[in-house]
Amino acid sequence: MHINEGDLRNKYMNREFGINEVIILLANHLNLTQKDLVEATGIDKSKMSRFFNKKEIPNKEHLRKIAKPLKISEETLWIISGDKLPPNAESAIIDELKSLEKLLNKLSKDEMKEDLGIDIKLSASEKQFIQEYIEFVKYKRQK
Repeated sequence: MHINEGDLRNKYMNREFGINEVIILLANHLNLTQKDLVEATGIDKSKMSRFFNKKEIPNKEHLRKIAKPLKISEETLWIISGDKLPPNAESAIIDELKSLEKLLNKLSKDEMKEDLGIDIKLSASEKQFIQEYIEFVKYKRQK
């Protein structure tokens, strides 16, 4: 089963403890225990337990650490938790998103080998995620 980051955002964003539910869902999907996540992230086991029991919402630093073992971008976790991107990362990400938007606009097929210098194929859902993320960032910057 493939879990789409855009679907997670749409379903869990703006829900109390929605980010905790996403962490639990992804951990279960990847057969990771709380202990596995503690070992992979260095987050205290009692803190991890509080996340899994919906007693505490992880902060940005916790989400940064937990993103890699959960195989999800930290930005998606931040967005689901209702946080804005950190100001120092925001402009770099905006520039990257603008570049991706240009590439997506001129795509005539699924391969971007010439433009990126790598052989990458994007699925329709990945293209949609990028487009949704661009729109979300534009919306957040207007606030």
